[in-house]
Amino acid sequence: MDYTKKAEIEFEAREAERQRDARLDFDPIASNDKWWLWRVNMVISSLKLKLGDTILDVGAASCEISEYLANLGYDVVALDISQSMLLISDKRVKKFKRKLKLQYTVGDSEDLPFKNCVFSKIICLDTLHHLPQPQKAVNEFYRILKPGGKILCYEPNSCNPIRKIRELTWKEKNLEMSFLPWKLKRLFKKYGFKVNQVKFDSSPIPFPPWLRPNTTDVKWYHKLYVFIARNRFTQRFFGGILLVAEK
Repeated sequence: MDYTKKAEIEFEAREAERQRDARLDFDPIASNDKWWLWRVNMVISSLKLKLGDTILDVGAASCEISEYLANLGYDVVALDISQSMLLISDKRVKKFKRKLKLQYTVGDSEDLPFKNCVFSKIICLDTLHHLPQPQKAVNEFYRILKPGGKILCYEPNSCNPIRKIRELTWKEKNLEMSFLPWKLKRLFKKYGFKVNQVKFDSSPIPFPPWLRPNTTDVKWYHKLYVFIARNRFTQRFFGGILLVAEK
């Protein structure tokens, strides 16, 4: 394993420890948080999920999306390079006394431990920009998808000037890069995907619940940023990139 991946695992382990209590207290199945409802609705509507789908959640972290979908009856595999993050989900499921059809897998997105053509849908949210060679991951996604299978990818937008400043001043030496919209589209097309949709979308409030323990943490400048990111004239520069592609 190369240095960058080891650094990522170490970073995620620290984040898992720092966020553990907040993530354990968050109930992804019962929550009506605005950010959370935007997130799950984005997944369900973009992929047009139906019962019988086999779903891989790549870079699942502490598996909030995976738990939500498993509770709806989907067959879900949650994969992350950080065992520490996956353990949070396992503890949370036990805490809320739920029985979910959810499989946890510690693995590398650039070398997936699955056979060819086994999943009908892949969820890849805020994951590719953590990888040293995202092209390897996209090639792996194509390999494990069934013919006609779809992937939803959501990534930070490199057109965003605030994002670029953060990348230049990032304290942690993990990857944390971003994509230009047309380069993300080109990457998927290069490895055989038919790209059905590329658009810009942003959450209605700045942070996920586990990073926003109370409303006082959402400052006026965060609210201003959300307004800019969701405005139809500026969204292409500040909004996240949502891509849906098909094998």
